Amino acid sequence: MKYKVKITKQVKKTIEKQQKHIKKAFNNWIKEELPNKPYDANDGMVKNIKIEGYQAYKKRFGNFRAILTIKDDIVIVEVHKLKPRGQVYKKNR
Repeated sequence: MKYKVKITKQVKKTIEKQQKHIKKAFNNWIKEELPNKPYDANDGMVKNIKIEGYQAYKKRFGNFRAILTIKDDIVIVEVHKLKPRGQVYKKNR
């Protein structure tokens, strides 16, 4: 089953400003890996917190962290945040 991937505007803006290697890794992950295997343990994803009643995960891209939820009931993966490690866990940023 292939998941649909949704990315917030904030994440799109952030990724456009990044260095080539970060941008390339993120885009490859979004287009190739995430839709097909969202729970791949070898991919470096770690369970973190709950958002809107769903289990949230984090993924590392250099010094950046992506925060996402996987909604199996509607086959969607939503990427909520992409920020530097020190800022991603702060609320309302």
